[in-house]
This record gives sequence, structure tokens and C-alpha cells, in this order.
Amino acid sequence: MRSSYWLSQLVPLAVFAFPITVASVENAGSSIGLLLLLAGLAFGRQWNTLTPREKPVLVGFVVLLIVMALSLVNSTNLEFGLQRLERFVRIAAFVPIYLMLRRFDVSVGRAFSYGAVVAGFVMAFQASYQVATDHKRAIGAYHEIIFGDLAMLVAVLTLLGAVYLANTRIKQIVFVASAGAAVYASVLSGTRGAWILLPILGVFLLWLHRARLNRRAWAGVAAAALLLGFAAASTDTVRIRLERGTSDLHSFMADPSVKTSWGIRLNLWRNSLLILKDAPLLGTGLGDFQREMIAMKKDRRSLNRHVTKFGHAHSIYFDALATSGILGFTALVIALFYLPFRYFHRYWSEAADPAVRFYSLGG
Repeated sequence: MRSSYWLSQLVPLAVFAFPITVASVENAGSSIGLLLLLAGLAFGRQWNTLTPREKPVLVGFVVLLIVMALSLVNSTNLEFGLQRLERFVRIAAFVPIYLMLRRFDVSVGRAFSYGAVVAGFVMAFQASYQVATDHKRAIGAYHEIIFGDLAMLVAVLTLLGAVYLANTRIKQIVFVASAGAAVYASVLSGTRGAWILLPILGVFLLWLHRARLNRRAWAGVAAAALLLGFAAASTDTVRIRLERGTSDLHSFMADPSVKTSWGIRLNLWRNSLLILKDAPLLGTGLGDFQREMIAMKKDRRSLNRHVTKFGHAHSIYFDALATSGILGFTALVIALFYLPFRYFHRYWSEAADPAVRFYSLGG
């Protein structure tokens, strides 16, 4: 089929460009996603050809969208609620895209991994330029947290690529260099939350490979962890951000009304639980979080008045609890974490091919 030929050429190119541009070029990720969605809607079909392992993951994405849409019955600001629902529409849009990829057997894994390699260097260059010119922190195309989180994700994927995909010394060097560049970009963003991913990944990898490690390997791992910790602690940006975070926590414990970065977050999470208590099943409704913060300030239920500026809880978990209740939180955890983890873990357990191990562990 002619369409099969063009899809096999253009789709991997789009997937290759996605990690490079998603955080660095405004609206590029959405544009690529829209193009893939249109192709999926036009050519994605044959649900019955999917395996029993694949179907629950895709069904989970759709169920998540439906449950989040149900919370709109409680929304006062329906317009903003629909805007918030868009993120779950994007997740569900993966279903026709995946069906299209499966139908035409389009392979995009290596294209994505190579795109991640290029992305590491691109993000490091952009971060350096922004910090050297007119920004205190690297923000990419949107915001420092988005940029820093995605940079760390790129770093993790390229590190895994160095272990499981790179079959030559030169490729390993390029993958590791890209990972280092992406970590550098994340550091320049000052996004503290992203940095936690590296030690978590290290512990997770050690657990997966625990049977293969001897005493010498454990000693090497310990030395590498100490070296990495020392390097991070001696980096001014990392040290200052971590010290500021510690100071924020102390300030919050002394006086929750003080305006600090972590203090506001902790107040938002506390307020989310109070909202959940009032509307446990479906929450306050997507789009109404900021309205609730304003109301909680007025009736003095909020310990901090600065929470009124936020339309989200600064945590997908607390935000789901507040805006979509126990149903939304449960759907989110099952659809985005449990089902995909179960799917990828099964392939990891059975995989002999290093590439499959990269895809499953990266997933």
C-alpha cells in the first residue's frame, strides 16, 4: 500500500523529532502529536489484532479520560475544566496512534532513542544560552520545571540506551555524553524534583540486576554513588537549590503562612486533602481548583494566602484527589502507572534481546 510506504518513512521522522523539540520549540510537540493523531484516526484500526497484554493499557487510557470527564459535573468553571481535560484527551489519543503503528508495523523505537540522544545536546545548548543571556534558570520553550523534568527524562533514556542499545564503544560514548548534557540542562533549570529521579533509577536498576552483582561490582556502585553525590553537592546551582529547599521546609514548620516555594506546595497539598474530604467521590471538578483556593482563603481554612494564584496542586496525585476525587485518583494510578508497569515488566522478565530490554525498561 502506498500509504504504508509513506507512513513507514514519515512517522519515524516525526517520532525522532519529538524529543528534540518538545521542550525546546514552542508548540512543536503538540504539532507532531496532532499529525500522528490524524494519521492514527485515518489508518488506525484492527483492534482485534492486539494481544491481551496490549489491550488493558490502551483501555486504561480511555477509561482515565472518561472518569476525568465525569468530574466536570461538579465544575463551576466549565471552560477551564475542558482545558484541563485536554491533557487526558492527549493520553487517550495514543490509542489510534498505536493502532496505526501496529497495523503497518512501523518501528519507531530506535528513532525515538536517537532523537533523545540529539535532544540531550540541544537542551544543554539551549539551557547554556538562556542562562548566559537573560534568564536566571533555563526554561526551554515554556517553563523551568517542564524543561528540567524532560531533560532528566532524556538523560535517563540515553543512559539506558548506552547500556542496552549502544553496540559499539563510540555509540556508548555518544549516549553517555548526551546523558551528561541532559543532566547539565536539568541542573541549569534548577528543577529540584527532577534530580530525585537519578537515585531512584539507580536503586531500581540495582534491584533488577541484584543477582548479577558481586562484591567488586557493589564496591564500584558505591564509589560511583559517592562520586556523583560529591559532584552534585559541590555544584553551586544544585547546592543552592537544595539549601533553599531545606530552608523552605524549616520555614513551613515554623510558620505555614510564610511564602516559600515548598511552603506553598505543602499548603496546596494540605488544601487538596481538605477538598477531598468535602467531595470524596469526584472531587471539586476539573477547572475549579483555583476557585476552591480563593474560597479557602476567605473562610480561613487555608494556612497560606498565596495559594490563590494556583489553578493546580503542583502534584498530579494531589491535583487528581482534589479535582476528580477518589475515582479520578484511582483511575490515574491504574491507567498511567500500574497497567503500563505490568505490561513493561512482563516483557522485561522475558526479554533476551537487549533492544527489547531497553524499550521495556525505558517504558
